[in-house]
Amino acid sequence: MITVSLEGLDNLDKLIIQNRASIRKDVSAVVNQSLKNIRNNIIRKLQRGTPQGRYYKRGRKVHRASAGGQPPATDRGQLVGSVFVQHEGLFGYSGVRTKYALYLEYGTTKMQARPFVFPTAEEEQSVFIENLKKVIQ
Repeated sequence: MITVSLEGLDNLDKLIIQNRASIRKDVSAVVNQSLKNIRNNIIRKLQRGTPQGRYYKRGRKVHRASAGGQPPATDRGQLVGSVFVQHEGLFGYSGVRTKYALYLEYGTTKMQARPFVFPTAEEEQSVFIENLKKVIQ
């Protein structure tokens, strides 16, 4: 399972206690929205990617794999179906529950990495920080 967690919010918790308790609700909403954005963008990358890897046949179905460095190409939909968000207050996780997601994200000795989780989280990072700044100012 691959998960992305938001950390480093210890000082934010102190700020909330010192300033106003109502900010907690607003920060929680920002966290939740960023987690949903990560989930939605992971799914979008998996479903709308243009694979450039090799073709292979499984039974009667022909599938085109992604090339190394590209997000994985959807084949049966298991990877897309395992993308999740778990949100609790100021903390949360977004990730993928399939065991083979780790092999796709980091690669193996026989397959180049096809990163799709961490690049997506990194893309959301600046949006998250900007939205957080708006809430705590």
